[in-house]
Amino acid sequence: MTSAPASIEPDASVGAAAALMNAHDISLLPVVEASVLVGVVTRAAVINEAAWGSEPREQAVSDDQLVQEMHERMEQEPWLSGRSVHARADHGILELQGLVDSQAERAGVVAMARAIPGCTRVEDHVLVRAEVLRRS
Repeated sequence: MTSAPASIEPDASVGAAAALMNAHDISLLPVVEASVLVGVVTRAAVINEAAWGSEPREQAVSDDQLVQEMHERMEQEPWLSGRSVHARADHGILELQGLVDSQAERAGVVAMARAIPGCTRVEDHVLVRAEVLRRS
């Protein structure tokens, strides 16, 4: 650790934390108040905040409705390389499984799931075909 480590105050914004972390190329930022360590901010927490916001999403729809909405959205997208992605939901958490042709396609499917109202989290178990074939 350096003699004067980068740190942030508890009332600082997420943007300020992200800027400090990027400027110092660190993934853990101490939160200090009156020269006392009161916590830490992780890069994962900053990313999560950016993706989901500070307010937890309320589940507005049933799990069956989430799955139906995900499948309907996938059916409407011509860029999907087939219908080999399947969704399952449990208490607002959408779990995606299957195979796609590219990382871009995988990212698109995950983003699509996150955008569904009532989805509280996405568990991504989607694999890219070429990567699966290289492992075999």
